[in-house]
Amino acid sequence: MLEEHVRETTPGWVSAFEPSTQSLRDSTHWPVSALSPLDLETLARGRTFTRKVEPGKALISQGIQSDNIYVLLEGWAFCYKVLEDGRRQILDLVLPGGILGFNAAEISHYGFEAKTDCHVAVFNRNSFTATLLQSPQLCLKCANLFALAETRAMERLSRVGRLSAVERVAGLIVELANRLHAVDSHRHGTIRLLLTQAEIADMLGLAKETVCRAMMNLRRNNLIALHGGTLSILDFDRLIDASGDDADSLFDDHQFHCEPERGQPLPA
Repeated sequence: MLEEHVRETTPGWVSAFEPSTQSLRDSTHWPVSALSPLDLETLARGRTFTRKVEPGKALISQGIQSDNIYVLLEGWAFCYKVLEDGRRQILDLVLPGGILGFNAAEISHYGFEAKTDCHVAVFNRNSFTATLLQSPQLCLKCANLFALAETRAMERLSRVGRLSAVERVAGLIVELANRLHAVDSHRHGTIRLLLTQAEIADMLGLAKETVCRAMMNLRRNNLIALHGGTLSILDFDRLIDASGDDADSLFDDHQFHCEPERGQPLPA
């Protein structure tokens, strides 16, 4: 019954039902540090299974009711909303450690799509909620993650309303550099830019051609360099200035990131 339910509510998942080799206890991004052994055992019991989701497939479809909550262990995913006329707005980029499907409403008003190969840990909604009630540390860490996502959403909205195209693109690059540095130990100097110009346009409320011109502007001013799928930041301080505000501190995930060496592995 569980397999049938999962395939019905998440059509983008691969058909094989074997658990992913990426287990929850192996993830250094899921916020489990500073939890007691009892909390960790409770959290491990609440997990139903892990799954692999292929690029371009739905993790959660917009307008669908889901009884599960998902923790992204590996890969990149989008949070998006499709308008009535078919246009799509990308609302946020979900990186490892992100929580998907924890909504106030029963029906998801937004969708989540895998940008790359993704591995997710799947929790029953009721079990996940019960675990949070039993673990104040975990509950606080989840609240921090949600607060950070809200901050990104509010800041991106203000940027769309007030800043130029070059400032918006520069701010997104700063955001990606900081977030990737936090979850994958990337340095600010070089990042893998997995987003297309069309996807950047969807995130920033711009036309694809405008994104192209903004990127060319940043390259001409020796702020960034592009080589294939790799983006090099040549002058991080000047790039922050070009973003129009203090994007470096605003988008820094370190304040919420849990250092793996301080945590304890989840029980098998």
